[in-house]
Amino acid sequence: MKLYVITPEEQIENEPFIIGCLLKAGVTRVHIRHPQLQSDSTRRLLDSISPEYLPQLSLHDCHELAQDYGTGIHLNSRHRYVPPEFSGVLSKSCHSISEEGCDRLDYYFLSPVFTSISKQGYHPTLTHEVIREAFLSGMLDERAVALGGVTPERMAALRDMGFSSAAMLGYIWEGTTEEIIRRITTLCSNL
Repeated sequence: MKLYVITPEEQIENEPFIIGCLLKAGVTRVHIRHPQLQSDSTRRLLDSISPEYLPQLSLHDCHELAQDYGTGIHLNSRHRYVPPEFSGVLSKSCHSISEEGCDRLDYYFLSPVFTSISKQGYHPTLTHEVIREAFLSGMLDERAVALGGVTPERMAALRDMGFSSAAMLGYIWEGTTEEIIRRITTLCSNL
């Protein structure tokens, strides 16, 4: 199963180092989601990440930096449109099966599949049976990435629904730098 990780809204200590460790451990892609950061702060963050990992990053904000750094971009409620000059990896957040609506997407997050860990009161609106049927009928395809309440214990259920990819936020970022790295290394080795 492919694994994507989304950063918390607020930057954390050792974040550039942790991002490198996540990607080295086997995470497919890391999403930089810091809506409060301006371009200059985002640029400093990107400059502090090893250049070899930049192509495996996607920006939720400051899309104007994507071309300079070779990152992907993620469309969301703050940034709904693809910059005209952009030609890299493109993703989007979706909250219903019919919402996708962009053939250009490389993948899209479908959430919440389970009750969210990081967003209080954010519960699934689709049953697992509806998701499974959507995969079987072709309404969902391999580009769909499960998000929301994803933990290692739920990977088998995600596969049963039809997902071949999952994204994590809340589960990953709790604890010290060492705990985060240990958690992701163990998870990636068991996928």
